[in-house]
Amino acid sequence: MITHKNSEKNASSQNHGRGIYSSIYKRRLAFFFAVVLLMGALFSCTEEPIVASDLNFVSPDGYSIYSVVYSESTATEEIVTAAKELRDTLEIILGCEVALTDDHVSLGTDYAYEILVGDVQRTVIPTVLENLEEDEYTVRVTGHKIILLGEDNRATIEAIDYFMQDVLSCSGVETAKENRYLSISQSYRYNAFHTPPRTHVLKTDTAIPVSPYLPVELLLVDVPGNTADALTLATLQGLAAAMSGEQILLNTETAQRDAALLTAALPDGYDATLYETDAYGQVWTLESLLTYFAPRLQGYILCDDDLGSESASVAISMANQLCAVVLTEENQQLAKTAGLSCVFDATSADMTWFYDSPYFTQINRTVAIEQSAALAPRLIDYAVMTGALFASYNGDDGYLHAQMFRYLDDGAVVLGENDVLGKYRTVTTLSAINATYIPARQACNLSTLSGFARDGITLEDEFTESSSTQNAANETGKHTVCLVMTDGESMEWMLDEFSTSSSWYGSAKRGSFAMNWGIPATLGELANPILTSLAATRTAADGFVIQLSGLGYTFPSLWRTDALTLMAQKLGETMQDMGVSYLQVADDGAMNSEVLLPLASLDAVKGMIYTDYNYADMNGSIVWVGDTPVVTASYRLWAGLHEGSIEYVAESVNSAATDPSGENAYSIIMVHAWSGLDGSGRLVSGGNTMDAVAALVAAFDESVEVVGVEEFFSRIRSNLSPDASVQGDGK
Repeated sequence: MITHKNSEKNASSQNHGRGIYSSIYKRRLAFFFAVVLLMGALFSCTEEPIVASDLNFVSPDGYSIYSVVYSESTATEEIVTAAKELRDTLEIILGCEVALTDDHVSLGTDYAYEILVGDVQRTVIPTVLENLEEDEYTVRVTGHKIILLGEDNRATIEAIDYFMQDVLSCSGVETAKENRYLSISQSYRYNAFHTPPRTHVLKTDTAIPVSPYLPVELLLVDVPGNTADALTLATLQGLAAAMSGEQILLNTETAQRDAALLTAALPDGYDATLYETDAYGQVWTLESLLTYFAPRLQGYILCDDDLGSESASVAISMANQLCAVVLTEENQQLAKTAGLSCVFDATSADMTWFYDSPYFTQINRTVAIEQSAALAPRLIDYAVMTGALFASYNGDDGYLHAQMFRYLDDGAVVLGENDVLGKYRTVTTLSAINATYIPARQACNLSTLSGFARDGITLEDEFTESSSTQNAANETGKHTVCLVMTDGESMEWMLDEFSTSSSWYGSAKRGSFAMNWGIPATLGELANPILTSLAATRTAADGFVIQLSGLGYTFPSLWRTDALTLMAQKLGETMQDMGVSYLQVADDGAMNSEVLLPLASLDAVKGMIYTDYNYADMNGSIVWVGDTPVVTASYRLWAGLHEGSIEYVAESVNSAATDPSGENAYSIIMVHAWSGLDGSGRLVSGGNTMDAVAALVAAFDESVEVVGVEEFFSRIRSNLSPDASVQGDGK
């Protein structure tokens, strides 16, 4: 069950909410030392620093003895940023200027007093680096050099952090306090191992990556009013979903509905609590959420303030690997107040740099996000949770669009939408590289909702028994009609008004005639609460069809056969889990039975519906691919088209064949989800779709029988056989 609570999370034990910013650094410092002690025990990495003769940082006449040195040739922006932060911190502590130079600037000899940050060109470094193991870092004094060095860049950052905490007794400029007597032992040495932050382990038994944690504590927060806040919150939401069952739910128009749906989706024995306020009775804000989650984060990534920039794409794509929220300069102080420091400055990074960086080698290759700048706050949470690429191609070259995603594995899924190329060209270019596409640009809360991809209620065919709209065998002299709602491939529609609007599944007319609803194959994994709701409120007249063509919208004829076969296997498992046995395939051209074979051969598929992308081949033919009937649509209810009007479709069906032994006695009518009746009863774009369907059904005469998809294919199997129907490629 879902419990709503205000101000009931214990402030002292949970450490969140307002009024605790002044103490967060003490907590983080304590937490840091606890981790250091634990790591020391685990790895036997060092002894306690031995106090011998000390090296002072300030000369008797008040000048800094030490300078900070980084490598001009090897230091990443992340290392340079950390070196600058170290220099700034030292200036506050020492009360004097501290030089910051690259390693091409010589201060005389190797006896110079220097703090060496990373792999700098000094004779002492190669020997130290050679003896470091994988992920190991060291903080040590050698001669007059203080060495902060890791086996890789992330380990070097860990070395800098440790030096800050243990020697400088602070976490950066925000917590630095003056200490002109600062010194360090000449025998100081500390070694430890950096563990690359991994926020989650992807599940391997789902068609698309999902949160590995069931959301049991949901922190409800209003959607921020500005882009900068929305960016930071979205990345935080994704990280939260990747780390634990304590997750963030954006308070969109559908959030409360989503929360209510979670009740049915929870496994037996689980309860979920929706927290609308923090421990101090204040509504959750970005500020309080950052403070609350800060101890679990590595820091923040700074990016350009234009969400359409490559800088923002790079930062979002790196957030999972660095376990860091993404923010612009506008929110930098907010993050610092929460105790976070910059782990990477991506303000000048572009995608060319990213593709050549080690971070790209760790990117998720089963899913990617393509999103425009105008909608960029949406889908960021899912990209961050999965560690996926977040980018957008703004050109008009289909080949270059495909190139951007060629790194993906066969069968990968791309969520979002490309407004420049449009749906047809997006599907075409992705199909050509054996990838599939899910329209989801408006989707919210995917990272949180995906955690409910668990065993539960399915859309099993439990309502296919005899009823007023579904009979065991059609009467002589009846033309059999199956109505199928289009656009079920759109995940954003599923998450928006599909299940509640009177125009679709929320219609009062639902149940009064057989209606079959298109839904995406990944609905049960990306938004199981929606699937559960559909199943729980299903009537005997409701059927379901997977759209379009596979795990997402794709053209099977453009796939390699081996890649299509692998994708089909995953689709079959997903359909069985959902309890759906019928698949609509859309392709770019006439039906080809050889292309359809990997899909038709699935045990989960009892029947298939075929439509050309442009509905150009609507001949109602029935082709058997193996022992699976594949039926081409005959009509479409579609505003703006003469052949899509209620009158035209009704007259055509009323005069159609009725002999059940012939394929002409069966018709599939595709119902355009975005066409319907207006207030005056006209079929228009944007009208009430179910009202239009009801009007069409009322216009059928007694020679027509409307049935569900299960009954429709059952009649074909009973009355037709492969020998009696059209064979071959259907052309």
